[in-house]
Amino acid sequence: MRFYYFVIFILSALPVFSQSNDSQSADPLLTHHDSTEITVSGRFEQQPVSAILKQLLQNKPISLFISDEGLLDQPKTITFSRVTLTEALADLFKDTSVGYIYYRDYALVVGPKSRINQDYGGRYYSRLTEIISQVADPDELIIGDRQSLNPFEVVTLSGQIKDDLTGGLIAGATVMLSDSGAITVTDDSGNFNIKVATGKRNLIVQYIGYDQLVKPIMVYSNDTISLALSKNVLNLDEVTIEAVADDANIESTQVGMERIDMKGINKIPVFLGEVDIEKVLLLQPGVSKVAEGSAGFNVRGGEVDQNLILLDEGLLLNSSHALGFLSTFNPDMVQSAELYKGAMPAYYGGRLSSVLDVKTRNGDFQNFKLKAGLSPIAGKLNVETPVIRDKSSISAGLRYNYADLVLKLGNTPDVRQSSSFFYDALIRYAHKITQNTNVEASFYWSNDEFRFSREFGFDYQTLMAQMSIKSQINPRWFSNLSLVANDYQSSRQELDNNIASKLDNYVRYLKLKEVLSYVVSESFKIDGGISAILYKVNPGSIAPTSETSVVVSKQLENEQGLESAIFIQAELEASANLSFSGGLRGVWYQYRGPKSVYQYTAGLPVQLENIEDTLYFDKGEIIESYYSLEPRLSFRYRLNPTESVKGGYSRTVQFINQISNFTAPTPSSVWQLSNTHIEPARAHNFSLGFFKNYAENLWETGIEGYFRTMDQLTDYKDFADLNVNDHLETELASGQGRSYGLELSIRKKRGLFNGWLSYTLSRTERQVDAINSGEWYPSNLDKTHDVSLVGIFDFNQRHSISISFNYATGRPTTAPIGSYLNEDGLVIPVYSQRNEFRTPDFHRLDLSYTIGQGYNKSKKVRTSWSFSIYNLYGRKNPYSVFFVQKPFNFPTANRFAVLGSVFPSVSFNIEIQ
Repeated sequence: MRFYYFVIFILSALPVFSQSNDSQSADPLLTHHDSTEITVSGRFEQQPVSAILKQLLQNKPISLFISDEGLLDQPKTITFSRVTLTEALADLFKDTSVGYIYYRDYALVVGPKSRINQDYGGRYYSRLTEIISQVADPDELIIGDRQSLNPFEVVTLSGQIKDDLTGGLIAGATVMLSDSGAITVTDDSGNFNIKVATGKRNLIVQYIGYDQLVKPIMVYSNDTISLALSKNVLNLDEVTIEAVADDANIESTQVGMERIDMKGINKIPVFLGEVDIEKVLLLQPGVSKVAEGSAGFNVRGGEVDQNLILLDEGLLLNSSHALGFLSTFNPDMVQSAELYKGAMPAYYGGRLSSVLDVKTRNGDFQNFKLKAGLSPIAGKLNVETPVIRDKSSISAGLRYNYADLVLKLGNTPDVRQSSSFFYDALIRYAHKITQNTNVEASFYWSNDEFRFSREFGFDYQTLMAQMSIKSQINPRWFSNLSLVANDYQSSRQELDNNIASKLDNYVRYLKLKEVLSYVVSESFKIDGGISAILYKVNPGSIAPTSETSVVVSKQLENEQGLESAIFIQAELEASANLSFSGGLRGVWYQYRGPKSVYQYTAGLPVQLENIEDTLYFDKGEIIESYYSLEPRLSFRYRLNPTESVKGGYSRTVQFINQISNFTAPTPSSVWQLSNTHIEPARAHNFSLGFFKNYAENLWETGIEGYFRTMDQLTDYKDFADLNVNDHLETELASGQGRSYGLELSIRKKRGLFNGWLSYTLSRTERQVDAINSGEWYPSNLDKTHDVSLVGIFDFNQRHSISISFNYATGRPTTAPIGSYLNEDGLVIPVYSQRNEFRTPDFHRLDLSYTIGQGYNKSKKVRTSWSFSIYNLYGRKNPYSVFFVQKPFNFPTANRFAVLGSVFPSVSFNIEIQ
């Protein structure tokens, strides 16, 4: 029988003791008692210790309590002659596992020494008696095991907060204790950990839009619970639902991170009637894109392919639809989106400049829901329903967009003769195996088709399947095991009959990742794990598509690379003002066969004429290996409750890059693995910022500086041929880069008028020996000034007007600076150094009017409308500036704008639940 049972038994027969003060010497239960001076005598021959004790204390003014008679079965022969009881017990229990304590002046308690040696003083028993004598509340929730009770222990209470109707997990809910002031917030998965002293108290859970939950709890030991909140169905005034704390920009440790407000993006002016995550990203400081109509986005001077774009744990190799005007993310299926612009945590890797981590949400576990939207050129449908009520759910989202009508409004004949179409679908299944273990599986499919006039076209698609097992091993340990398979295929078609052809390539990968999280304490958490990604890349194959085409069929060998990593990341709140988030990532990359590899003459440039041999490597054979050790660190020092300073550093490495000699990569641009001749790109990222809030966190301000150096960057040589080239390294040049800048932001979070202003001052430069005589030159992404302004006027809960304005310095370009006549009288242009000039500045104003859902939250059918005008004053922002030279004339500049007109749109949305 456990010792605690015995102690409780004793206390149940004794009076409840009064609480003593904190001075141990003043505690009457810890002072020396006269009973310990009792003298005993006797001779005992091979008697059990328990029998000896009982005889020694017979007729003595002290009671004996033995927790386990089996402890004292051992026979002993021993003699005592007028020794104190304390001396007798020392001899009797010598070299045994038995211990004892005196209780006041009338009891001797004997039990296992491992338990007795704890500080069972008077305060201990007083507190223990207080706890076990408390009257139970019929609604009380028992936390832990009463047998494991330690009355002075502070235990960890872990749990999960969900919606009582849908079963959906609630991120950002506040969990607090009524007496101690301890408080925490649930994470993106609805989980929380909070320190609780043993005993009786109230646990309070709050989340805007839900009724407050006050739950009486009796805490005995560590435990895990699940609580549900009920929605407030009253007709409410306007509320703002925040997924993070009001002062998260001050309190969070991570520097250079932007969270997308998934509740607020519906009010941002949209293109083609579609709400879009990427559009909101482009309004944040440090985020831009090459030009209107280009795919992807750029972060702090990084290339499009230098962004790690995650849909849950799946890597997306193309994040854009419809010429980059829409992203591949269906916002109705998204739970959260976070962008790390610099000092990324160690569990992310494989890209140089940033991480966009998008998490999808589970479907409703209790009720059927349907949400649909329709505009003249687009439509969407989202459905979610339980499969096994409270156990499993399935959700599905489908979007399509047919943009031909919009392109007909373009400002050039080529645009009006173009066409664009895309669709994407995401299906997600979630199943609760146990209270602490969830299995989630999803399938994503997207397809795009684009034709530019009668010149060329793109087709590209992504197929991705993934599964994860998330489990809470115990209150401190968590596991997340994931497996992802992806197939990205793209093709480019030349439509002119003379060169009619189709260029295909693909990237496939298989990814395995395990992350273990250990909550050491409320202020200290450790994440660690391993990951492996096996890439299989087809660099290209080309074939003619007409009988008159002069194109010759050609196919390159496939390539394989294995990127393995081990990582550890820790978050430590060293004090109320100082916190750290740091880690280390170790990566081992292998370029593998089967593959034929050209050997070039040592000491000579890597050029076609210097090939001296070809080596062949068998399947699985390691051709080249690269290692990388990547430290990561962020810190936050809080100057006062409204001000903090943050800084960070990260070392990043990239083993797969997109090669292109276009202004921006196209969907068919080649993905190239690091190999013998093309080394991985590397970067050092530094950030430092100051953040201040005003008016009880109504206004947020921040200023952040950054500096990035990059090595082994790959750029194309002049007049490079990159298509289906089996010696691609001869067309490339390696160099270094740097980007630095200052980001400022002001944000008003609530009120009749809210919104934000962001400004970025930056430079992005490259240095390549083979370009511009080895001098530093602006990269294609260099934009000195970038300003974004968003204003939202909420007249009431239903009606709002919003505007967004963006201005950016024109991007660098190369232009003819002179010409000469050859012997045949032809005018030959002479071009400037690369990127010596700039295109005209970019600016655009958008406007939208939203009629949102009504006040009554209990309605089963809810509708909303959105009216938008994109490019309100019809600015012809250039995608590029190109030069046309007529016979015997000098080149003339021409501006090509993908969109140069005003684009109105309207969309209707309906939600049934």
